[in-house]
Amino acid sequence: MQKIVKIGKIVTSAAGSGRKVFWIQISNPTQIDVVIDGSYHLTDDPLDLTKWQIPAQTITPGNSIVIFASGKDLPTHTNFSLKTEGEYLALVKVDGANTILTEFNDYPRQFNNLSYGLAPDFSTRLYFSNPTPNADNIGESFSDYVRDTSFSIDRGIYDSPQSVEITTLTPDAEIYFTTDGSEPDATSGTLYTAPISVITTTTLRAIAIKDDFVSSNIDTHTYIFPADVIAHPNMLTSVTQDPVYGPQMENSLQAVPTISLVFPGDLDRTEKETSVELINFEDGSTQLNAGLERYGSYVTNFAKRSMRLNFRKAYGAGKLEF
Repeated sequence: MQKIVKIGKIVTSAAGSGRKVFWIQISNPTQIDVVIDGSYHLTDDPLDLTKWQIPAQTITPGNSIVIFASGKDLPTHTNFSLKTEGEYLALVKVDGANTILTEFNDYPRQFNNLSYGLAPDFSTRLYFSNPTPNADNIGESFSDYVRDTSFSIDRGIYDSPQSVEITTLTPDAEIYFTTDGSEPDATSGTLYTAPISVITTTTLRAIAIKDDFVSSNIDTHTYIFPADVIAHPNMLTSVTQDPVYGPQMENSLQAVPTISLVFPGDLDRTEKETSVELINFEDGSTQLNAGLERYGSYVTNFAKRSMRLNFRKAYGAGKLEF
């Protein structure tokens, strides 16, 4: 019996298109030859089980073939393509009836440089960090990705206490958070059990974790209270307590865009990863990671520092688009 043991996704560079194409590995786990004689089919439609006929060939014991789900309808390319976010996929044999040999209903989201298929003992389906098309499923594996965390209150500027709920769509995942700007994990973070009360300027960071899953990324939401900013020791009291300008400070702070940078340790000339939040801009607010380094010269006793943000794919977005 044949089995679809693995699917994966590659990025082709033909004509500079950078097109994403799926491959499907079909294996013969038996001790006898499997002769494909025109009765085997692949499909992405449960209502059309004979959508694409696999060309005649023989798969010897323990060996595999690889077929590309490109939509090109060629000897090694199906007449349908597959969706990154997941859909139906089946290997079917027509032998008086349509017998489904392997079925994904539906396979989960797929990622570049990973494959998804059967564990070596055929017991479960896993992601594999080493895709190995046309070879055994070996190496590091995991069940799935933990879905991203969601915050009930968006980052921004507030003048009253907020109650923030944090959730994830992954069942049974645990959420850990910090409020001091550090990166949370299962040992250094606080386990989330109830909405978090935010009553002062706070950087709230959270991660969702589940055994045998790849953890979510770290989400960062900064909540700024203008009264805290005005009272900060680095603010000039000659301005904040001025009879004319002092009363205008709170509205003024809410009228301009704000950038919140969260990074470990001190700011120096060694680039380090930082969370960048753009708050109260014309297009709203967003967050992404970038490299941060001290730039240029400065007076030693001056509280402000010149900084440069470097947007690199190593941190996330290769460039800032906002």
